[in-house]
Amino acid sequence: MEIIVRRWLDDFNEFYVSEAVLDGYTIYPDFLLMGRALVIECDGDGWHRMRADYDRWRDRLLQANGYTVLRLPEKKIRDGSALDILKQQLGVGPQLKEAK
Repeated sequence: MEIIVRRWLDDFNEFYVSEAVLDGYTIYPDFLLMGRALVIECDGDGWHRMRADYDRWRDRLLQANGYTVLRLPEKKIRDGSALDILKQQLGVGPQLKEAK
């Protein structure tokens, strides 16, 4: 899933990192777009259910530091509908073709 979203972000020429230190905690978001104060998480169906408490804590930490957290569900990434959500969040037009 991250590979699909990475391709979309690369096609949009978005700069992102996958590690940050906030309030003394090192966190590893899927994609942190510092210039946009945005974190994008690719939520796999099984994986994120097992760590819901940690995800909520980390979302609060990110939000307290001025970041918006965008969670893209696995189903929407795989069927391509998450691309529209991402475009809307980034304010990007329809010029990008769906990455497969």
